[in-house]
Amino acid sequence: MLETVRLFHPDTEPGDGMLRSAAGLALYGPVAPPPGLARRAGLEGDWRAAYVATGGAPALPGLAHRLGGRWLRDGRAQRGRDADHLTATVYLPARPGPTELAALLVRHGGPVHDRPEGIDTYAGVAHSPVATAGLEVYATARFTALVREARARPHALGPLRDRPALVGCELAGAAADGHGSAREIAAAALAVAENCAGVALDCDGYRITGPEDLLPGTASTAPAVRPPRGP
Repeated sequence: MLETVRLFHPDTEPGDGMLRSAAGLALYGPVAPPPGLARRAGLEGDWRAAYVATGGAPALPGLAHRLGGRWLRDGRAQRGRDADHLTATVYLPARPGPTELAALLVRHGGPVHDRPEGIDTYAGVAHSPVATAGLEVYATARFTALVREARARPHALGPLRDRPALVGCELAGAAADGHGSAREIAAAALAVAENCAGVALDCDGYRITGPEDLLPGTASTAPAVRPPRGP
């Protein structure tokens, strides 16, 4: 659990039976789920452990996804993320050139089959800049990449979070293409991060460390649980 939470809040530390981050997240557990909790929350199966979270709600969807658990919102269990949402964002200190970036993307996405008319290609990757928006669109055979200024500063960026300006390279594909697309997007994100001094995160703000990280976890039976509202 600690290792996974640190992918979102790198400063998380254990102590007094809980995990705490400087951003305000506190996780208590594991504890036995209260009697009837699984039934009331709509959970099926045998749930033997739970963590109670206070603060840090943005961390919970990704935590559930990574550990194969569920989290509660308004008393109902939620899955980690939309099953159709396959994205990864690489935060970079500088914008890479199209030749450099295309060479990294094509290794995992493959070249486009038909060259669009009026669109430049680099290493078989279509490249379409939108100068007025500061946006560049790259298309491989299996996923797309959008490059633009990054306004968000997720905790998982670590020291990179303090840079005055960052560029985001957002890779996106269709979940309908199967687990292969998830692995390809994660692998491409890692390649861009490694070669361009960046950090690759999933859509929940968790650091990507391997090509399996966009797939739902199965290792845990512990849902991440928020305390019920009210007295």
